[in-house]
Amino acid sequence: MPMLIDDMKDSTAKNYGGYPDRLYLVGKDGKVVYQGGPGPRGFKPDELEEHLEKILDKGADGK
Repeated sequence: MPMLIDDMKDSTAKNYGGYPDRLYLVGKDGKVVYQGGPGPRGFKPDELEEHLEKILDKGADGK
């Protein structure tokens, strides 16, 4: 599973609002297609899974 670790300048946190922790789903085009709420209480793995399934279904259909 590809993961991203922020650099010492906090570039990712500044660009994606990664503080506090959040769950993200990034599409093949590099665009964020899902951004969860602030964690840990905002972590909703079921929501993330739903979005991932939608993306995978679209990819299979070519839509």
